Amino acid sequence: MLRASRWGSEVGKLAFGWGEVRHACREDTIVKIAAGSGTLVLTRDGNVFVINQPIVRTPPLPPGTRYVDICESKRHYLAFRSDGALVAWGDNTYGQCNIPPLPAGTTYVHAVGGSYHTSALRSDGVVVTFGGNQTYQQDMPRLA
Repeated sequence: MLRASRWGSEVGKLAFGWGEVRHACREDTIVKIAAGSGTLVLTRDGNVFVINQPIVRTPPLPPGTRYVDICESKRHYLAFRSDGALVAWGDNTYGQCNIPPLPAGTTYVHAVGGSYHTSALRSDGVVVTFGGNQTYQQDMPRLA
């Protein structure tokens, strides 16, 4: 079992956080955390909460789905839903939350975020990067 303690400023503490966080994040329900400018928490029942970022709200889920994995970058957030969709929200200044459509028969299987870009691995082995390219972070080398 993952055990979590309180952290952050008085308004950002896990147990005394903003609105939705206050009642939802009992330590016995947390299955994964990810940190960047804020902290993402994935709970056993498939909910995701953003802590220490009161203006950031997790996108609502379609009926019958839940979140199954999370990843956070410095400025935006990434999560996988139970229907296989990759979801991104937060700062989208450079298009880092604009997830490209997938070719038929593929899914995203892993994703990571930088400050202004996102890299996602597709089920066919292709890595897709999107968002900013100020330091050539989208220039993937060709593999032999």
